[in-house]
Amino acid sequence: MKILLVDDETVVRRGLKAMIQNAKFQFEVTLEASTGLEAIKIVEQHRPEIILLDIKMPGLDGISAAKQIKEIAPQCKIIFLTAYAKFDYAQEALRCKASDYLVKPVNPQELKLTISNCIEELFPHLTISHAQQVITNAITYILENIQKPVTLDDVAERAHLSPTYFSSLFRKETGV
Repeated sequence: MKILLVDDETVVRRGLKAMIQNAKFQFEVTLEASTGLEAIKIVEQHRPEIILLDIKMPGLDGISAAKQIKEIAPQCKIIFLTAYAKFDYAQEALRCKASDYLVKPVNPQELKLTISNCIEELFPHLTISHAQQVITNAITYILENIQKPVTLDDVAERAHLSPTYFSSLFRKETGV
């Protein structure tokens, strides 16, 4: 799972990254952008599932960027960040189908809860892709070690799953 942090202030991005790491989320990649246009390019290339997006940035603002991002990746969850607790910003965020709206300085517990909620909403989709990835990695491991005796325990350990669970997942995904 990937997360994108978009803010024109480097110190804010660093702070958000530290909060996310302290919350022990298991993101494969934490991407960063300093402008709305940069964020759109990153979304096109990397397809992050969650985006923390500052509303006020020079050039393309967060609201305009979010509209374009939702066209590219409608399933992604956008959490708006702003230093301004203005009602019209919140309204615009809702129109962009934002998952949440946080006011800076961001409270670490509030951020953790918001990201957790986004992950829960995404989880059914992530479970499928994660299962497929586990099976693909297992098959690759088996093929790379075909000259050795490879056991179910070996492959399950490599996948960080119990042999029983791995076996049932493999059968469910492959039919074998």
